Amino acid sequence: MDGNVFGLVLLLLLLGGNGVDSFVRHRQRNTDREADKARWAALAEELREMKNSLNREYLLREPHMREHATLDEKLRALTHRVDEHDKQFSALTSRSRRQ
Repeated sequence: MDGNVFGLVLLLLLLGGNGVDSFVRHRQRNTDREADKARWAALAEELREMKNSLNREYLLREPHMREHATLDEKLRALTHRVDEHDKQFSALTSRSRRQ
């Protein structure tokens, strides 16, 4: 009977050791999960800041791009006027040559 008690105590000690290891592993996993959550939250915040920065840059760039569009329209209008003047000049020149 002493052998059975000794075996039972030994079995409980061995299972208890695994129980402690399991508890430590479980606690470590929880700690790792919390660290991962904190890392993901930090990355999400960093991404949000980057998006806001890009949006601000886009908004700052928008007036600049509108100015380009205005300048392009003015350039097209001037080019059209120069083309019209060139046509008129060519017509006048060809008419004066014929006379």
